[in-house]
Amino acid sequence: MSEELSVCIVAYHNYNDIKRAIETMENYTPAKLTKKVYIVDNGNTSEWEKENKEFLKVIEQYPDVEYIDAYKNLGFGKGNNAVLPFLKSKYHCIMNPDIVFKEDAFTPIIKYMDDNLV
Repeated sequence: MSEELSVCIVAYHNYNDIKRAIETMENYTPAKLTKKVYIVDNGNTSEWEKENKEFLKVIEQYPDVEYIDAYKNLGFGKGNNAVLPFLKSKYHCIMNPDIVFKEDAFTPIIKYMDDNLV
């Protein structure tokens, strides 16, 4: 295992939501918690890429965020399944793109699982 936590966010033309989710996640998640965030893009098109380079620049500033272009709409389930071959973490979170963090949510959940799961 290389990360303690992996997170998958499936995107479909909701890039402003994802940008906010990533920014707040990075602000409230302690650096000591090693994580990898996968964004699976179900809605990317060549037209979108030209118009929304700002979104890709936001992602690139976070070394623990990886962008995966699905090249088509896989849907929510298959979009999440697309990251399974990449996972090396102890825990995995499927996260909606409109989540806004107001505190560290992952540390208490991981502590609970570590303390209570065999």
